[in-house]
Amino acid sequence: MANEAARAPDDLTFRIGSQTQDGPGAPALVISAPAIASGDERTYMAISCIQAISRLQLIARRPIDASWVKVRLTGEGWSTRETSWQVMENGQVLDAGRGLPAIEQIRKLIGAQRIEVVSEHGEVDGLTFDAQGLDPLISQARSTCRW
Repeated sequence: MANEAARAPDDLTFRIGSQTQDGPGAPALVISAPAIASGDERTYMAISCIQAISRLQLIARRPIDASWVKVRLTGEGWSTRETSWQVMENGQVLDAGRGLPAIEQIRKLIGAQRIEVVSEHGEVDGLTFDAQGLDPLISQARSTCRW
């Protein structure tokens, strides 16, 4: 993720990056942050709009040996419903879905201060993300993906 290249080791906030895509379509936009206390081998949460399609993903530090992983995101007084996230990209990307399935979960993140991952899979269970300042970034993603 290009927007992670200049991140300081102690910066755990969500940041946004964009780039022009090859061919027709809107620019690609990626919002990402490392999990709190994930050390040198960081796991990231990414919200993106690529080819005008919204995505919500976890990028794991190590490959996950599964095809699907049940995930629920929680915060202070809110929770997404548990859904199956597809394991992709040699086992290192967990994808919540594209388009409406991703949008449904991203909307739940609006107003969050922290996001915790609840899962039966130990590699991602308990991951926590600092969501302060995420709302205006989600607004940019909404505008780019037109929802």
